[in-house]
Amino acid sequence: MSTTTINITLPTQLKKQVEKQVKTNMYASISEYIRSAIRSMLASPAIPHNSSFSLKAEKEILKSLKTSLHNRNKNIVLKSNKDIDAFFDSL
Repeated sequence: MSTTTINITLPTQLKKQVEKQVKTNMYASISEYIRSAIRSMLASPAIPHNSSFSLKAEKEILKSLKTSLHNRNKNIVLKSNKDIDAFFDSL
């Protein structure tokens, strides 16, 4: 897969939060964390994609992504078709 390098500007507090997530969630780097966050955002139709986010929206998105990434690392037992449907609906 070919790659390209981009530079982004983040508020200091947001960068600190990302660094903390990298350390606590065992991502190899900030780049890995950002790629994971982008994949999650692209997979979620609930999050608007082509817009600038307010600070409040950034906090909500980060909270949602943190929860999503945290839950992704848990073992999930699906005992019924209803559980399976609910799981796929949540993706």
